[in-house]
Amino acid sequence: MYPMNKDEPSLSPPGLSTVIPDWCGRHRWLLWAAVMALFLAGFNNQWRIGTDSSLHLNIGRCIAQGMGFTHPDGLQEMVSPGLAYMTAAGFYLFGPDHLLLSHVINFLLGVAGLGLTYWLFSLHTDRGTAVLMTVLLGTSETYYRHIFLLLTDLPFAVGALLGLVGYERLQQRSPRVWLSVLLIAAGIVLMAMFRAVVLTFIVALALAMLVDLIRAKRTKTLLALTIGLLAAVLASRLVDPNLSHPFQLNADEQIIYQRLVEKLPQTLEHAWSHNLPLLLRESTSEAVFAVDFGDIAGVFLSLASLACMLLMAVARRRSLWLILTLLFLVQWLAFFVADRYYLPLMPLVLYGWWWGAMQVERRLPRGWGRYVLIFMLVLLIVPNLIRVGRFIQVQRSTAFVEDYRRGRYQPIVELAGWMSTHVEANALVLSDKNHSQVLSYLSRRHVIEPRNAGQPPAGPFYVVEPLDEAGRRLLAERGYRAGQALFDTGSPDRPGWSIHPALPVPADDSPQPEDMNGAPNQ
Repeated sequence: MYPMNKDEPSLSPPGLSTVIPDWCGRHRWLLWAAVMALFLAGFNNQWRIGTDSSLHLNIGRCIAQGMGFTHPDGLQEMVSPGLAYMTAAGFYLFGPDHLLLSHVINFLLGVAGLGLTYWLFSLHTDRGTAVLMTVLLGTSETYYRHIFLLLTDLPFAVGALLGLVGYERLQQRSPRVWLSVLLIAAGIVLMAMFRAVVLTFIVALALAMLVDLIRAKRTKTLLALTIGLLAAVLASRLVDPNLSHPFQLNADEQIIYQRLVEKLPQTLEHAWSHNLPLLLRESTSEAVFAVDFGDIAGVFLSLASLACMLLMAVARRRSLWLILTLLFLVQWLAFFVADRYYLPLMPLVLYGWWWGAMQVERRLPRGWGRYVLIFMLVLLIVPNLIRVGRFIQVQRSTAFVEDYRRGRYQPIVELAGWMSTHVEANALVLSDKNHSQVLSYLSRRHVIEPRNAGQPPAGPFYVVEPLDEAGRRLLAERGYRAGQALFDTGSPDRPGWSIHPALPVPADDSPQPEDMNGAPNQ
C-alpha cells in the first residue's frame, strides 16, 4: 500500500522498464514455449530457392559424390566450406537432394542462438532482461527467416554469439577461464567455416582485449587469450580447403586488400554514394523492424537504432560490442549492405533499442516516458510478428513454390525439370548470373553465367531466355544466336522462361533481335 500521510516518503510504482523484465522472468517457460511453437510452425523441409544457397548445394553434391570440394560446372568459386560440407553430409547419408539434415542442423543452430543470447544477457544483466532479449530475438523476422534458409549467415551469427559469451565471461571474471577461451576459439572456428569475414571479428576481439586487459592490468589473461586466439585463427585457416597454406589470402581477403589499399578512392566514393544511403534508408530498418519505412522515417529509425546500440555499448563499458559494431559498419560501407548482415549484431541491436527505451522512460515525466517506451516496443515487436506470421503462412502452404517470393521461382523449377530429361548431360547451357546456379542444381546440367564462360563448347549448346545484357554480348562475340524455343514456361497471361538451341551465325549474317530478346525477367 502507498502511504496516506504526505509527510511519509512517497513510494512510486515501478516503471515499465522494471515491470516488463520481471514479468518475463516469472513467465519465462511460457514465453520460451511460445517461441519454440513459432519455430516449429515454420519448419517444412522445403528449400527456399536462392542463388547463394544453390552454389553451396552444387559443391555439396560434388563432395557427396566423391568429387571433392569442387563445382560440377568447373567453376573456381572460392566459398567457405561449412555449408557445402553440411549439405554433403545429408546427401551422403540420405541420398541426392535430401536436405532434411541440413534444415534440422540450421534449425538447431537457430535454437542454439537463442540459448547463447540468454546466456550472454544473463551474464550481463538480470534474468528477466535476458528472457526479454531472447524472446525479441526469436520473434525478429530477420533472425527467424534465416533459420529456414540454407545460407552461411546464421551459423556465422551463432559463432559470433559463442565469442561474445566467452568474452563476457572474462569481463565478469567467471570461474574456469579455460571455458571462456574455449568458447571464443570455438566461435572463431565456426565463423571461419562459414564466412571469410571472420577476420572482422578477430580484429575486433584483438582490439577489445588490448583495451580491456591493459586497463585492468590482467597480463596473464591477456597472454592466455592471445595464445587461444592465435590457435583458433590457425585452426580456421587449416580447415579451409581453398588455401594451400595458412598464410595465403582467400578470395574475400584479396578483395578486402584491393578495396582498402589498391582501390581506396573508388571504395570511399561507392560507400558515400551507394552503401551509406542503402544502409540508412533500407537495410537497417528492414533488419531491425522488418519494414522499409521509406526515406525519412527509415533514415530516422536506422540512425536511432544504431545510436542506441553504440551509446549502450559505451555506457555499459563493453569494448568488444562497440568495436565490433563499428568494424562491421565500416565493412558494410566498404563492400556491400544487406539486412542479413545484421544477424551477428542482432542481439546487441535489440538490447540497444531496449536500453534506449529504458533511458527515455527514466528521463521523461512518468506518463510520457511510459508511453514512449510502449511505442518503441510496439514499433519493434508488431511489424516483426506480422512478417513472421506471413512467413509461416508461406511455409505451411501446400503450393509452396507458387507462394514463395510470389512464384518468382516457379518457372525456373518447371524449366529445370524439362532440362533434366531433355538436355544432354554433356551440353552447356548459358543463363543469366542470377539464375545459373539455381538451374544448375535443379537440372543437374552444366549451366553457366557469362562471366564464367570459357572456350566455345564442343558439345550441344543452349541458351536460357530472358538473358541479361552480358549474355547477349557474349553470344554475339562468340558468333551465336538463340534459335526457336524448345520449351517455354510462359503463358498468354504470364511471361516465363524458355530454352533455345544456340545456333552459329553465318558469316554474312548477324543476330536477329527477335531471336535474342526473351520475355522480360520477372
